Amino acid sequence: MSAGLPIATTQTRGAADYLEEGINALFVEPRDVVGLSAALKRLLEDQPRSESTMGRANRQESQRIRSRGL
Repeated sequence: MSAGLPIATTQTRGAADYLEEGINALFVEPRDVVGLSAALKRLLEDQPRSESTMGRANRQESQRIRSRGL
């Protein structure tokens, strides 16, 4: 997040607390290899969104988390 990269992950534990679908991350079901492939493909095919929108949101969220000492 602090590097400003988009995220593809499962919606478990801390990820669900700090990430929003389509804003910071693309969520896939645990052990869903096809779903993970599709999410990564979406990120690669839509680089402007991935790099600017999601990247900016992740940098901001990372700073917010650090400022709260979490």
